[in-house]
Amino acid sequence: MAAPTFVQLSPRYTRFWADMKVTGVAALDSAGAKLIRSKARYEKVGEALGIPWWFIAILHHRESSGNFAGVLHNGEHIIGTGRKTRLVPAGRGPFTSWEEAAVDALKMKGLHTIREWSVERVCYEAERFNGFGYFWKGVPSAYLWSYSNIYIGGKYVADGVWDGNARDQQVGVMPLLKRMMALDPSIKFGRFTPGSGSPEVIATVVVVGTGGAVATQQATKPAPDWGTVVLIGFITIAFAAVGIVLVRRWRGRTQPPIVAPP
Repeated sequence: MAAPTFVQLSPRYTRFWADMKVTGVAALDSAGAKLIRSKARYEKVGEALGIPWWFIAILHHRESSGNFAGVLHNGEHIIGTGRKTRLVPAGRGPFTSWEEAAVDALKMKGLHTIREWSVERVCYEAERFNGFGYFWKGVPSAYLWSYSNIYIGGKYVADGVWDGNARDQQVGVMPLLKRMMALDPSIKFGRFTPGSGSPEVIATVVVVGTGGAVATQQATKPAPDWGTVVLIGFITIAFAAVGIVLVRRWRGRTQPPIVAPP
């Protein structure tokens, strides 16, 4: 069965983000503050790959409660043990550091190739990282929406094992991100490239959800391609120089000769 596409799910994510009301604010803020205190470690990985540090952080919290002993893939405590992962995805590693494992997990999903990190892209990549099992069950993903009004119940209690009556007790990545944005105003959606720490924000977009609920997100301008800018500059100067030469020649041919008075 083919996975749903970003284009297919994007409107759903826009609506959910606008409609979302978080629950358990104290737990979310506690988790968010913990991740923010480790910002430097997440930034080290994120800036090298062009991935927002806070995206890595919210995945890490979901997979291992922000414990750096657990690999980003699935939270297994195998770092420095010489062992490989046994849970999905199995066979990754061994790893000597959390950072090494994180780079492997992110590259395995191709996240280092993404540049535009809108709220819809964050939702899609987080759900893709975990898997689209909730989507196939027809319910909002607990991985994304737990601790909000969007989550209606049901949970995978083990890999591939669904319990429609279970209720997820972990915080979802999107309510967590919402509270982290309140705790750290530097967290913004936008365009990230390797070596950049934050996106360039040029506008705020108002998103209206069901029943008139309103949310905002930042729109960004792609970083300029300076190679192209310089090339265009040289071409412009060259055309200007040619134009000046042609004008001078035209004037020389059309102006009447100067005749000395008798």
